[in-house]
Amino acid sequence: YIVFTLVTHKDMFEGDGEGEAGAAGAEGDDDDEDEGEEPHYTATFATVGLAVTTVLISFMSEFLVNSLEPAAKEWGLSTAFISVILLPIVGNAAEHATAIVMAYKGKMDIALGVAVGSSIQIALFAVPALVLVSALLGKDLDLHFPLFTSSLMVMSVVITNSFVYGGHCSWLSGCLLLLAYFMIAMALL
Repeated sequence: YIVFTLVTHKDMFEGDGEGEAGAAGAEGDDDDEDEGEEPHYTATFATVGLAVTTVLISFMSEFLVNSLEPAAKEWGLSTAFISVILLPIVGNAAEHATAIVMAYKGKMDIALGVAVGSSIQIALFAVPALVLVSALLGKDLDLHFPLFTSSLMVMSVVITNSFVYGGHCSWLSGCLLLLAYFMIAMALL
């Protein structure tokens, strides 16, 4: 997906100079100021910072998962609810904030790319990679998901696609998507 958006089909995701800024109105002129700025950090500094941050986040994720198991038992929540609803909300908070800010600024391509890109990465890379790593470690993990969970995921993809495909939405569409999310959360409780 990254190669598609940044290399092979870059022109589809770039603004035409007036499209995104023109849609935002007069306030869009302030947003374009930082596009011409030079980077403040070297590539080496950014790479080391990314590596250190990744290691720290992996430790914090391990602490989060270990603390959720006792909390789930104490609160009476199912494992499916925690893994499908709670962990994605907590784990992707920065992505959600970025998508909201980009949508507020009228940059819907970026907002949708952030929101959908994470799901694509999990479905096409993270889950199959975990299956391969688990085989190397001798653990039993496969892609055989329960029928109810699989049908919920297919339904959520179909619902989201029906709203995104049209190219424009209203506040009612957002409310319907939140209602679908709420219904999935209640089904997993």
